[in-house]
Amino acid sequence: METLGCNYLKKLRENKKMTLNQVSAATGLSIALISKLERGKTSLTKESSKALSKFYGIAITPAKIITKYENEVPVAVPKIRIVNTKLRIENKALLKENEILKSKLNSIYKFIAKLKDECK
Repeated sequence: METLGCNYLKKLRENKKMTLNQVSAATGLSIALISKLERGKTSLTKESSKALSKFYGIAITPAKIITKYENEVPVAVPKIRIVNTKLRIENKALLKENEILKSKLNSIYKFIAKLKDECK
């Protein structure tokens, strides 16, 4: 996991200049759990999501924790996050279209090879 992935929680905590102990005391979550979440070693549950969302004052969902980003998206800039989300959706669609085109191209190559064999 990268930047806004598991490190997202760590960056939120560091931006508040807080320790794991302080976040644990404020959220009721164990230090070990928070540390594992920050390192991507465990998954976010509904309970931990609610506690962290309430503490940080933003919606923290499992999707934010597991998603990989190429560039960090500042939490304080929602317009950039919206654009980034749209770009990720477009990228997924393009990747899917690319796979379809690769498949069609491979079919064409096979057909050409078959025609060559038949012409011999």
